[in-house]
Amino acid sequence: MNNPSARKNTRKQLQRELLRVGDEATKYKMVLLVLKKSQADIARELQVTLPAVNGVINGNSRSKRIEEYLEKLVKEAA
Repeated sequence: MNNPSARKNTRKQLQRELLRVGDEATKYKMVLLVLKKSQADIARELQVTLPAVNGVINGNSRSKRIEEYLEKLVKEAA
């Protein structure tokens, strides 16, 4: 997919789909794709461990700080 127009359309499709996703894990993973961020990027930005971010994204653990940051990213991506 070297065509910039195709990449732009794909990003818009992901953004539209993001608004319909009900599953938190899927929503967060889609946000990371749209914003081209990794879980490691999030961990570095929040100065937390990668397993902490992964646990929140996959629903295996809770962290108010990480969840609030991820929701902020959702709004930014939508």
